[in-house]
Amino acid sequence: MATVVLAGTFDTKGGEFEFARDKILSLGIVEKVLLVDTGIRSTKNTNPHPDIGLNELVAAADSDINKLNTLPKGQAIGLMSKGLTRILIDLHKNGKLHGVMGMGGGCGSTMLAPAFQQLPIGVPKLLISTMVAAGNVRPFIGCTDMTLMYSVTDFSGQINQLNRQIVSNAAVGIAAMAADYAKNVKENLLSSNVSLPMKRIKPLVVASMLGGTQPCVNAAEARLDQLGYDVISFHSVGKYIYFYYYFNQKCIEVSKVGDIVPYLLHPRYIHHLNRNQKIINSTIDISCFYIILNRLNKRFYHYDDSIQLSNL
Repeated sequence: MATVVLAGTFDTKGGEFEFARDKILSLGIVEKVLLVDTGIRSTKNTNPHPDIGLNELVAAADSDINKLNTLPKGQAIGLMSKGLTRILIDLHKNGKLHGVMGMGGGCGSTMLAPAFQQLPIGVPKLLISTMVAAGNVRPFIGCTDMTLMYSVTDFSGQINQLNRQIVSNAAVGIAAMAADYAKNVKENLLSSNVSLPMKRIKPLVVASMLGGTQPCVNAAEARLDQLGYDVISFHSVGKYIYFYYYFNQKCIEVSKVGDIVPYLLHPRYIHHLNRNQKIINSTIDISCFYIILNRLNKRFYHYDDSIQLSNL
């Protein structure tokens, strides 16, 4: 069965975490809930009592309590986030994390989100945050599959009549996601290391896509499917270069345990095919891209910087 990790500052939000833990366990689909207290001012009397607390987090960050107490608040949050990152990664690698959930305001979300983002895509990660109302939530999501839920109310350390159902919804959500993830890992449908499909009958091609280039990508996908490849497309806006690096690194990791062929097909780069065919591995029938491009208007636009790609 699944293990869910609840992480956050128990010194200020202990009541909410106790409620979430009890709700998750009451469902009967999660075997264990691990409590990780990231509270800088937590003591041995802080409730709920954590499975992993301040000392373990600081040690994981290669520091000590004395140094932590001398740091400015921002640096202290960064140190705790570093320790949490290492602990979550270690728990996941050892099969002791099938989903993670946190609750936080500005400081709490800043501490939790970077750590959650380091878990592989596919691992359930849910953050209830007051910062959703701030507008730009990219720092809290990054380029991951983070589930971000607006708390509506602030966290005062006690469940109230308004946030009770919100926290309950989140607890049920993370429990169900973690249970399904654990089941898929057990059945070898996923790699426990990178959380990408294990049972593949096709090599993988990674493509990027914009609204204006979707016909091209769709046609390429159809042709590649005929050639025996599976295509995963990403929307190439925002942190596109980071996404390219992150996903291709994950493809390289997965290739050790399965048959994956990582490629990047971007409108900006397609026009270089005539000059540099190394972009596409020879195992793919490169002619399909020329066929596709000849069927389309020979002019595309890259919406990020209005670069006109002509003479394709």
